[in-house]
Amino acid sequence: MQKVTHTIYGASTQLHASLKLTPPPAEQHTTLNQKFNIFENESCNLNEIPEINILTIGRGGHTVGLDGNNVPIAFPVPHKATRAALHHHIPFRHALLSNDLDNVERNKYRLRVVSGSDVFYYGLVIDKTIQPMVELVKINGQGTVSDFMPVSSDIDTLHTPTIPTMSGEMVSARVSINMELTEEQGNHIIAAVNALDGTSSTILSLSEVGICSSVTRSVADGAIIYDEGIHVQLNHVITTYIGISENGGSTPLSITHAVSEPMST
Repeated sequence: MQKVTHTIYGASTQLHASLKLTPPPAEQHTTLNQKFNIFENESCNLNEIPEINILTIGRGGHTVGLDGNNVPIAFPVPHKATRAALHHHIPFRHALLSNDLDNVERNKYRLRVVSGSDVFYYGLVIDKTIQPMVELVKINGQGTVSDFMPVSSDIDTLHTPTIPTMSGEMVSARVSINMELTEEQGNHIIAAVNALDGTSSTILSLSEVGICSSVTRSVADGAIIYDEGIHVQLNHVITTYIGISENGGSTPLSITHAVSEPMST
């Protein structure tokens, strides 16, 4: 079962985008640039407005405990709305500094971190070439989703308005971005984590997926010029379970971005 946490930074991103406002320089401890020490002092230029465009992954979304029968069981570890990073980030890709990715491959990633002779890429560019559709839905107290249908009383003049009462339902505007982790990407993630940890595992569990906003800017590292995320902030966290294995095929991944409000009658 997935648990989605919306962060205060996502709310801020949404407000700035809807008002077409450039956000001010980020406070300390609020961006992934600060966490990974990459272009952490850069801020958005005038008319640069962050948008959701980066995916991050982690393995800190669960902890292991015992159930009532003393059988080991995984428990989700919730994220706070003020949390600015995943509990335990892991990279999508690893390369050697002496043999870094070419420009085509590098452009698929963000959050490039150089560590000694190694290079790790902690962000994946979200593919939005397939235009997603925003839908309006209603969610009842049992979690059942149905289409939201506006009625005439929603727009008519109310000569004797009544005080609304909460119905126990939610109304939500949401958009789903359907992606997949290909077999090749899964293999890259396993290899990157092995390089990071000094291990040789062939399986891996992902328990956190972070949806981030940023502005994209061309930056330089010596002779290398590449696109990087600036003002990268965690907007939503999905606590989930995704098992990947070496040469184990592709893994579907659906990202839902939603704004919900309680419904009244």
